[in-house]
Amino acid sequence: MPCTSIAMKANNGDLFWGRTDDFTFNPFKKSVKTQITAFPKNTEMPSCYHKWTSKYAFVGINVNNSLFYQ
Repeated sequence: MPCTSIAMKANNGDLFWGRTDDFTFNPFKKSVKTQITAFPKNTEMPSCYHKWTSKYAFVGINVNNSLFYQ
């Protein structure tokens, strides 16, 4: 399923971007390990291929300790 995105601009000009989590399952079910985490900018992130560094701060939802954040 495709995700829906939203962008909001604060009065001071800061831009906030987000998207929905269109999972085919309930990520908040007790049997699923869901973790909401905030990352500051310049965080080194693991990847399937190589590590990379975030340019911006972001909040993500991780399901079952995967490398994928929504």
